[in-house]
Amino acid sequence: MTTFRKVPMALALSAAFALPSHADELSDLKAKMSEMLLQVQALQKKQDDMEARQTANAAAKPEGAAPVVAGTLPGSILLPGTNTSLKIGGYVQLAASREMNGFIGNTQTVLSPFSAAAGGIPYSGSQASKRSGETSFEARESRLNVTTLTPTRYGDLRTLIEGDFYGTGGTKASTNSVSFRLRHAMAEIGPWMFGQYWSNSADLMQGPDVYDFGGPVGLAALSRVPQIRYTWKINPRSTFSTSIEQPTQDFSGADSVVFQAGYNNISTNSLDKLPDITARYVYDDTWGRQSFGFVARRLTATNVGGAGTAGAALGDKTLSTTGYSLNNQGTFNVFGRDKLGYHLVWGKGAGRYITQQQPSAVLYPNVAGAPNALDAIKSRGFNISYLHYWNDQWRSTIDYGKVRTTVPHPQLPLTTMSSVESVFANLIWSPVPQAELGLEYAWAKIKNDVPKSGIGSRLSFIGKYKF
Repeated sequence: MTTFRKVPMALALSAAFALPSHADELSDLKAKMSEMLLQVQALQKKQDDMEARQTANAAAKPEGAAPVVAGTLPGSILLPGTNTSLKIGGYVQLAASREMNGFIGNTQTVLSPFSAAAGGIPYSGSQASKRSGETSFEARESRLNVTTLTPTRYGDLRTLIEGDFYGTGGTKASTNSVSFRLRHAMAEIGPWMFGQYWSNSADLMQGPDVYDFGGPVGLAALSRVPQIRYTWKINPRSTFSTSIEQPTQDFSGADSVVFQAGYNNISTNSLDKLPDITARYVYDDTWGRQSFGFVARRLTATNVGGAGTAGAALGDKTLSTTGYSLNNQGTFNVFGRDKLGYHLVWGKGAGRYITQQQPSAVLYPNVAGAPNALDAIKSRGFNISYLHYWNDQWRSTIDYGKVRTTVPHPQLPLTTMSSVESVFANLIWSPVPQAELGLEYAWAKIKNDVPKSGIGSRLSFIGKYKF
């Protein structure tokens, strides 16, 4: 019995002494937990402050540039924030030429005009015909263009602005600087086209593959004019287009409108009363391409209210005549990539619509037996060319053309050029699609009704890079 009484007593004493020890441990644990809580709160505050600073810094920095996106046109980009595709293109070209016989023209890549009266080929036996061997270098044909394409509910809206460096200014003696000049400035949407572009009178897709800037003889000429054009796509292979285009008076003695900075010099002896009207039909097939073009124009000479060079012939009158031109252009796909092409042109008062054409009309002077009259001059011509591919990098073109004009005498002197013909032959190497090097030979002959003739020839080297 004694033993059992002692055990509970011992347990009670042990518990009494142990209670203070457990209380201390609990107190320490609470203190540590409080300290850890404060540390966690401090860390959380630092994290919040850091995130706030990062957010503020991000808001202060500008957004990164939007990535460049390819446009609809080949080689174009999409303007940020729009659905308009933008393409910058053109080419850089150097032409180096040597006059082999006589003197063809006043610049090595422009053989127009051939007429001796305009600084071209001199007639045999003249002092000018003794001149030969002119060497020149030129980069003026280099050009720059900007094209845009914007989808609309009425179809794609396409614009084009292009220029080259055949403007005025500069000399060979120092910088060879020249002025930039406008070539094209047009917009088209659906079937409509407005602005300055190639005339609708001829087919842009047909013509000999030569470097000469003025073009060989006997072609349906492609002038650049302000116009309004409508194109009707008849079917996948046929199109018909018609246009009204800027007129010009190119009869003998006309002082046409000349552009000046900010204004125009108005003609004193001619009137642009009506626009030129053109029509063209094109058929395109796997075997080749055919085009038929027509132009109608109104030529007007007047001295009413003026004092032009035609005053003596006109008195106080206004005279008019109608001019027109017809052309047929054809291309045939022959062997491999080779092409055979031709142009047939005919006109009365056609003027600028035939390459190397003389004045479109002549003003008859007021002399006995020749009453006042403005008569259109007839012209006809042809051109034939062959393009041959030696391989994927080498190609050649040979071209021959001729134009004959019925010059009225004595209204125009016998020395007026009445016939011109040309021959072109070249060899072109294109090591990469964007670049080419070419060697081109040009020969031309002019004749008048004296009769006299003159011959000129030229050899040109061309380096060209497209972008």
